[in-house]
Amino acid sequence: MLSRIALMMVVCGCVLMTGCANQRIGGVGSVAPDCGCDVAVDADTLIAKYQEGIVVDGELDEWRDVEWQWVDQENGVLDEETKALDGGKDLWFGFAVRCDDDALYVAVQVYDDVYSTDSCEVGEIGKIPSWADDTLEVFIDGDHNKIEDSRTKDRDELKYGGEFALVANGSANSDYSGYPRTFGQDAYWSGATKVRGDDGAGYVVKYEMRLAWGVMGGIAGPGKTIGFTLSMQDDDGKGRESALYWKGASKWPFRNESKFGNVYLERRNK
Repeated sequence: MLSRIALMMVVCGCVLMTGCANQRIGGVGSVAPDCGCDVAVDADTLIAKYQEGIVVDGELDEWRDVEWQWVDQENGVLDEETKALDGGKDLWFGFAVRCDDDALYVAVQVYDDVYSTDSCEVGEIGKIPSWADDTLEVFIDGDHNKIEDSRTKDRDELKYGGEFALVANGSANSDYSGYPRTFGQDAYWSGATKVRGDDGAGYVVKYEMRLAWGVMGGIAGPGKTIGFTLSMQDDDGKGRESALYWKGASKWPFRNESKFGNVYLERRNK
């Protein structure tokens, strides 16, 4: 894994920092430990440190000193309805989370041997087959009730979040959330991407996403814990081949919130 991280640093020009021991939060609503960097408080829970001034432009300039969580086929979860990845060279990614008084921020760096966005038009917003392209999908359980099926017919659970998909070419889809077709609106969610690389060496795609507390029913925010996971959909030119998740069930990982990870939203330091 170190060789992969080293490669990502060279390609992206990123500075990856470590140095904080893992720490555990006692329970939902408890105060997070004070630490100078991002920490994985246990295998399933992260702290989104409070940080103001993040500009969502896909450059990730404000994320250079964070500790990234790295996900590959060995430590992530594959959707059982998709194919296994072709070893470490096919696809792997790192991500980090932050928050402020208004929103959750997610940064992702993806290494992909083949870049493909042939199913969605550039900049298209709405009901698009986002899963069929190289796409970041973020899943939010804003009320943290860990329900096993968030996509019931009444869509009641989706008022606390759901799925927010950002395709590598900038198209976006939130129709599987409680807030469809709201991409680009400050009160809801927004995002940006940057793509670097070529067919010979592979590609690095940077994703940056902002999710306002409004897309979590207005009940999430600093001091709270939410359910959270994310996935990368991998298209190598013939539609989706693989779907790799940070946390989730192997069956229906996109709707079973009981297997999501957790994110504690840090309060502002006074």
